[in-house]
Amino acid sequence: MKASADAEQLETTAAADSEQSKEANQRADNYRLAVVLFASALFFAGISSKLETLGARTAILSLGCFLFVATVIWLATLPIQLTT
Repeated sequence: MKASADAEQLETTAAADSEQSKEANQRADNYRLAVVLFASALFFAGISSKLETLGARTAILSLGCFLFVATVIWLATLPIQLTT
């Protein structure tokens, strides 16, 4: 009887901890994606200086700027969890 109650309580705790770890893993994946998107924005900004025509430079630099701004906005909407 006691062992069954303890097992049930441990199962509940394990399920809650598992859900919490899934959320933390998703949060980490989101921040990793943000780093990749920022690196892509830097790539576009850098490669735009190597292009010959002004139109191509403007287009690629605009793409980099758009990607940067969109990533900042998306990053600002991510939840922040302070650990205590």
